Amino acid sequence: MIPRIIARLAQNLFGQCNMKMQTAIKQIQKECDFMGLDFVEVLEDIQKHGKMLYCEKTMDAYQTVITNGQFFNESPIDIALYNKDKLEME
Repeated sequence: MIPRIIARLAQNLFGQCNMKMQTAIKQIQKECDFMGLDFVEVLEDIQKHGKMLYCEKTMDAYQTVITNGQFFNESPIDIALYNKDKLEME
């Protein structure tokens, strides 16, 4: 219940996340390939620089990956990695 509330608050704060998780991870992976960085480094860079360096689609992807987390006390990067691993296992 609490993670859903947090996700809803994050959506209200950052805007709606209408992107599917698979699409979001693919978008971030495109940034990884373009920049020559790994997934975590790109997430950290998005977290640090945000809209100054990244397009709206990448920002939507970042918010989708982060707000769809299942945890309360985890960092946004840990949540994103969990979601990526979970999707790859399916």
